Amino acid sequence: FKFLKWCTWLMIVLSCIHLPVLIINMFGASMQYESSNAALTTFGNLGGAKDITTVRIPGCSKEEYRFDDCTIKKDVLAVFYAFVDVAGTLVVIVAWLWLKKFQKGEVRNLNRST
Repeated sequence: FKFLKWCTWLMIVLSCIHLPVLIINMFGASMQYESSNAALTTFGNLGGAKDITTVRIPGCSKEEYRFDDCTIKKDVLAVFYAFVDVAGTLVVIVAWLWLKKFQKGEVRNLNRST
């Protein structure tokens, strides 16, 4: 049961970390798919052939946020995606190390009581 709880918490944390990537991909400019299709969440939805270098930021309004342009360059977005992946990897490593340490303590506790 403790392992399942650990897996659940890890999944929740990873989902929160990767939520911005999912949102940017879902509201991409290439709306050639149906609205309920899982392909909306992939990198292929980031734009068509005419928008090769930029991606529109979802929910951005030039008037509301006083931006010059509500787009981001794809190379900058790629670096952001890489940092999100690194953060997710670090969370998995730390969570695994914590689980490993917790399991060693649990084994010692069980060996003492049996």
